[in-house]
Amino acid sequence: MLVVCTGNICRSPLIEQRLRAEAERLDLGDQLVFESAGVFAEAGKDAHRETKASMLRFGFEPQPHVARQLTPEMLESADLVLTSTAEHRAQVARQLVKANRYTFTHKEFVRIAEFLRSDLSHLDEADQVAISSANTVGEFVDLVSKYRGYAPRPESPEDVVDPWGHGSSTYDSVTQELSGIATRTIELLAAK
Repeated sequence: MLVVCTGNICRSPLIEQRLRAEAERLDLGDQLVFESAGVFAEAGKDAHRETKASMLRFGFEPQPHVARQLTPEMLESADLVLTSTAEHRAQVARQLVKANRYTFTHKEFVRIAEFLRSDLSHLDEADQVAISSANTVGEFVDLVSKYRGYAPRPESPEDVVDPWGHGSSTYDSVTQELSGIATRTIELLAAK
């Protein structure tokens, strides 16, 4: 799983670490690989000091991080790409067109996956079987992609605010939001 933001120093390292922690909590740590990158990465830098401070305020121990520039090779090897904004999702598609099928904003993925998991009656019979027997992230992501246009539309944009340049309250808001998204993402991937 690859998570993408702008500089790879605020949002994406935060959610990468939260996704990893949630996967370990549900004993999926050995089944899922998490990476992050930025569309305009501050390559080589650690996570932003405010991101790390916010994680500590929420009881999460920040792990070492080195920012990386997003590449087509990273996209090629991912089963699922989660972006902070719709613009990041568009930039992923510009780098590797076929990645559009398995690229979503964080909120978009959760919204569609919840739609699929909530009530199987809106799925065709073959997909009802497929969703209950999906054994890999790729198989589940294929179904989420297939039903992208069927899930109820959001009332507001599905972007996560960039906290860079803002105060600690914005970082805390983003930390809280992405932590919830990470928990829900792993729960949805783990559901059988």
